[in-house]
Amino acid sequence: MLKNEKERFAQIILATFELYGKQPSEMAVTMFWNVLDRFTIDQVEHGFKSHLNDPEQGKFQPKPADIIRHIDGNKSDRMAAAGYAYAKAKDAINSYASVVFDDPAIHYAIRNAFGGWVEFCQAEHHDFDRKKFMDEYVGYRDGLAYPNVLDGITAITNGSQFEDWNKIKPIGNIEQCRRIYKGGSAITKHHDAIPLTSFTDTVKAIGEGD
Repeated sequence: MLKNEKERFAQIILATFELYGKQPSEMAVTMFWNVLDRFTIDQVEHGFKSHLNDPEQGKFQPKPADIIRHIDGNKSDRMAAAGYAYAKAKDAINSYASVVFDDPAIHYAIRNAFGGWVEFCQAEHHDFDRKKFMDEYVGYRDGLAYPNVLDGITAITNGSQFEDWNKIKPIGNIEQCRRIYKGGSAITKHHDAIPLTSFTDTVKAIGEGD
């Protein structure tokens, strides 16, 4: 978190503790800050709200570990989701086509672990490659930047000149793919010239043809 977010952080702590009839010391607020500093302020606020809504643990005043659990989720569940996501990405391998998945963590993991979609498609996919992907996938958090499109070879080599080479294939839920496309960062430039309507029209056509 940023230093200027510490006041909002303190307000969240004070309001939460007040619900339990407590008032945290300045030292306690600092310790919470130091432990939760790696998360965004929105993630921290979500963690506190989730604790308050927890039918079992919400009866007790939260500790930093409770907030982290609500932010990170159950580790075994996240690893299982990462394994499913890796299999989903492997099933979609085609280095020529540009793709948009319905899960931003897949975009994040492929970019960070492999450098891009083409590199992911051309990898040997040994156990080490799977582990790299899964580690990055589990490390993804809301608010982290991810590429809005995973570029294929055709977009990289010809996409800036010929719009027909810029076809984007959605993988998964169509509406979610649209949201991922809108929310991602245009880290690569090959699709910048294509209006969103072109993508959504393509998505719609693919969806209707499935």
